Amino acid sequence: MQPNWFVGVPVTVPDLQTLLQGLPESCRAFNVHDLHMTVAFLGPMHPNCQQAVQAVMTEVDSPAFDCSFGKGLALPNEERVSALCLDLALGRSEAIEMIQLWRPRLLRAAQAKPDHRLPLPHVTLARPVRKFGQLARSVGKDWVQRMDVPAWKIHCDRLVLYTWSENRQERLFKEVFEHPLPSLTNETKS
Repeated sequence: MQPNWFVGVPVTVPDLQTLLQGLPESCRAFNVHDLHMTVAFLGPMHPNCQQAVQAVMTEVDSPAFDCSFGKGLALPNEERVSALCLDLALGRSEAIEMIQLWRPRLLRAAQAKPDHRLPLPHVTLARPVRKFGQLARSVGKDWVQRMDVPAWKIHCDRLVLYTWSENRQERLFKEVFEHPLPSLTNETKS
């Protein structure tokens, strides 16, 4: 299988164990280093496109932003749950703006299909394990929708090109390239 690629903003949480408290055993937690908000899912990408994607990433001028978690989501929908996620509360509008502006450009650079879905900024925490079937999807959905979401403020200050990790038992994703997001500064006097 060809690995998937995507561009995302890493989301560094202070304490993953607190966040994952009570996660059902039929669900697999993400590694703390795998947490991110996807800007553009590129899918399998031809190696020749990597430089073009990285070039677009260096043009991203969306500023760094602070985010906090909102409600729990079972995605893509409650009948076919494959991801247990938290949406963004603080930082939601900044994330939506970044996705709307840069996702089309990144997809073109990767020669990927356009994505016409509305932006839904979120961070995936875990996935139901397939071998447990509907039970895992059901208990996972209940867990994420009832979880006690910590009131953390998290600074998001870089954009990363990811692909699959060589050892997916340790980490799901490997960081291939990163670009810092510009800091917001006070206007200087002219």
